[in-house]
Amino acid sequence: EIKNDLDAAKRQNAINEQNAKNAGIAKLEAKKAELDAAYNALTDEQKAKAKDKYEAATKAIDDAKNTVNSATKPSEIKDAVDGVKTSFDDANKAIEDAKGKRDISQNTYDDQSVLNKEKEDQKKRIQDSDLPDAEKQKAIDDINDAKKIGDPTAIANRALKAKKIEDAKKQIAALDHLNNAQKEAFKKIIEDTDASDHKNADGTTSDDIDDALA
Repeated sequence: EIKNDLDAAKRQNAINEQNAKNAGIAKLEAKKAELDAAYNALTDEQKAKAKDKYEAATKAIDDAKNTVNSATKPSEIKDAVDGVKTSFDDANKAIEDAKGKRDISQNTYDDQSVLNKEKEDQKKRIQDSDLPDAEKQKAIDDINDAKKIGDPTAIANRALKAKKIEDAKKQIAALDHLNNAQKEAFKKIIEDTDASDHKNADGTTSDDIDDALA
């Protein structure tokens, strides 16, 4: 009886460990995809300016993925994912610097109509969500105050992901097969996630929270 329980616990721990690794890898791949998209949008001349920082960041991400795959505890996964932040930020800055300044005076009218449509779309996402009314109102107010294209989507994402993170932490707390240390480790992974969505092999979309709870 005890041996069976121990074997079951070991199997569950192995599953939990693999889920944590999957979440770490997914987060790193999302960073790589974001970097690739920004870099590939540059002209050849601009790419030459950002090349060194971009290649350093992609190498750091690849190295971190190898570390995650060989990790034996959640803290090693977290450290590997967190460890790419500096090179990732440096590469993003190099890409932005390579673009230089652009004349946006001609785009003001078009940009405003795009921003207004984005605001309406994101307010609908918030309204259709299961957020408490007070949090819905705050998110909608913040969306209305947004001044730049992309900000309404970011505001809505933050509000919805914050709710998802809280729900996920409650789910973890209710898992009887995890000890307190394991629960805290999984909560930490979920709290530290940017919860960015990524495509799965089967074509579905999920984020780091879904992976950690899978």
